[in-house]
Amino acid sequence: MRNLSSPTLAMLVACGLLTACESAPFDASCAGSAVDLCGPHEYALVGEASVEPPMLPIADFAVNAMVRVELERCPDAPAPHEIELAVLVPDEDPSPDGGVPVRVMSLVTLRDGEDGDTPGDGRVEVEIPNPFIATVPENTDVTLRFTVKSTTPAGCTSGFVEIPYRTGPRRMM
Repeated sequence: MRNLSSPTLAMLVACGLLTACESAPFDASCAGSAVDLCGPHEYALVGEASVEPPMLPIADFAVNAMVRVELERCPDAPAPHEIELAVLVPDEDPSPDGGVPVRVMSLVTLRDGEDGDTPGDGRVEVEIPNPFIATVPENTDVTLRFTVKSTTPAGCTSGFVEIPYRTGPRRMM
């Protein structure tokens, strides 16, 4: 068994205390700290998200979509949150910097407590007109990104979740 010198032991204890004092951004925000560009209690997380039905047809606005998003908000959040739904589409043109070629298109913003959603219940659950406009490619594997944002004047953007989704055929009406 090896003996640790006092300075080494002191460093290990200090590192342990620092690690224990660090908390996730959400926990820090709920404890009253500013996190990134979010004020105290503003930071929120997206737990789960879904869009149904699968394979929504492109540009068929006679079809509705059911969007469900689970939110984790601080109990003392100063304002409601909104969810920005975007689609990440594979781009066939290679990126000049060697990055992954995708296009990001904003589809819709959903607000907690609006459009028939129950306010402050920890989820946004709404039926909306089909969000897939004609510029979204048909029959394609895409990624849906759900980003939570505070509705305070600064509009703190915090957590997001991405899910795979396959688009349906194009139906121009």
